[in-house]
Amino acid sequence: MKRARLPHLPLLLLCLAAPSFGLELGSSVEVSNMNFQADRAAADTSFLPHYFPIGYKVFGEQQIDESLRLSFGLASDRILRNLVYSEFAYSGSFYSVSVGPFLGVMNTAQTPVKAGIIASVRLEMPGIIFAFVKSNRSINLFGFLSSSGVAGRLDTVGDFQQESSELGFGFYQPNAILTFFIASKTYSEKKTGSIDSDQQTDYGFSAEIFQKNVPFKALLSFFYRNLARNYELPAASVKHSLGSLILGIRGELALSEAWSALAGLESSIYTFGLDKLIGEFSSSTYLFSSFLGVKARLDGFFQSE
Repeated sequence: MKRARLPHLPLLLLCLAAPSFGLELGSSVEVSNMNFQADRAAADTSFLPHYFPIGYKVFGEQQIDESLRLSFGLASDRILRNLVYSEFAYSGSFYSVSVGPFLGVMNTAQTPVKAGIIASVRLEMPGIIFAFVKSNRSINLFGFLSSSGVAGRLDTVGDFQQESSELGFGFYQPNAILTFFIASKTYSEKKTGSIDSDQQTDYGFSAEIFQKNVPFKALLSFFYRNLARNYELPAASVKHSLGSLILGIRGELALSEAWSALAGLESSIYTFGLDKLIGEFSSSTYLFSSFLGVKARLDGFFQSE
């Protein structure tokens, strides 16, 4: 099924209406061959690494005051599909909390829009240790007070569910921030005769490295990824999974007071089949996910004059 393009006008109007000072805007484009094809059948036990869906993000952040921040954007994610979001975050000395809505948009013809909730909490001892949890989940507005609204049951063809979560803790070191994390994404869609789900779960470690007065900072990561397609059929469930050990690097280079360049690459060291793909998939093909982007800080345009 073809996915319609997201409308950009609401986000552009929001950006134009936002105060210029403290506002950051950015965009990025992602390409990857670590994906299951959208029309993959339950009986297909092959894996084609020549499927390259294009994803993108357009995002912004407005620092309202010292404690309050607004984030907003739209994205086309290879797991979660299309969504538009906004989030308010409040920060204290030892904590921060955030909450906001998101909309799954133009993912199916039968359900053009579906709402969801974003929520996160972060606790820390500044400069020593921190921990965080974040969760996004679609909700059924018409049945929110019922069990189906909370559980996200899919009853009609074309209905879908978007979920993501992240849990982690870490330590501050001189010129580095070390983090251990678990991150997952799930997209489920009711189809004729089945409910199909795409799932991605990462378990790993990352190190953000930076230096004062140096215009470049990097995020290095090493993690295990489980990528799965699950088919809930009337008779039984069928699951296709790939396990991968992945090295990742992300970088941000400040080109000026106003502009920054963004880039990232995740490379699979080794990938193997799981569940129905055990013994069916073993490949030396290079599997990767990469992105390029740019970010603009509106304050920087006035400082550079």
